[in-house]
Amino acid sequence: MSKNVAIANQKGGVGKTFVAANLSVQLASKGNKVLMVELDPQGNLVRSFFDVPEDESPDFLTTQGMAHTLELFEEDFVGSPVQVRENLYLFGGDKKLSLVEKFGSELKDFFKYNINLLNDQFDFIVFDCPPSIGELQSSALAVATHLIVPSEASSASLQGASSIFTTAKSTRKRSNHQLQITGVLLNKLKRPSSNVQDVFVEEIREKFGALVFDTEIFSTVKVEESVASLEPIVEYSPQHAKKIGMDTFYSEFIKRTEA
Repeated sequence: MSKNVAIANQKGGVGKTFVAANLSVQLASKGNKVLMVELDPQGNLVRSFFDVPEDESPDFLTTQGMAHTLELFEEDFVGSPVQVRENLYLFGGDKKLSLVEKFGSELKDFFKYNINLLNDQFDFIVFDCPPSIGELQSSALAVATHLIVPSEASSASLQGASSIFTTAKSTRKRSNHQLQITGVLLNKLKRPSSNVQDVFVEEIREKFGALVFDTEIFSTVKVEESVASLEPIVEYSPQHAKKIGMDTFYSEFIKRTEA
């Protein structure tokens, strides 16, 4: 039975895809069989591994189509994820995912059923969620066992984190009793810090308490280089990934999900 991890915040630009891609690579490198599911129509998770222009989609989404996340919303599921690394697979998305927002209430049960079919085939399923409340995000929360909330040190990100907490708690109460809030991850912090950053880091830690990971992830030029090179930072520069906090975050994540 897989652990299903939703990466979500109802604020864009907080690094959800960065966390989803790097955590997935780390899990796979430790021998876990991992499936990534892209639920954001922007398609940034696909672009973390494939060189695809922003206005185009890779062949495995358009020509064959079996590795498109939309397959998971089909009543007669015949989809098959594309392998991107050893032990690491992907159902990718593009702007066509917006169709789910139009018909999602009718398709959500199919998604849940199809993810359940895949649970025995993977150790972890990681969902990269869109920032907006809607059918795509709620589909992930309906099947997730764990929720990670990346957050910048900003007012808007704090509000987005609070909103996803409210949504997650409602989902857990109404329909998915397995859903656990694994933690808030302070992400994209700057060095040296600023007074504003320090204030919001303190405010986030005060608001969410022990749910905030001890680890803080820092944004650097080398992280941007890794994005341009289509390699998650944990592959592009393992030593730098360790320096910015990825190794300690991974250890914390494993400890919390095994508790």
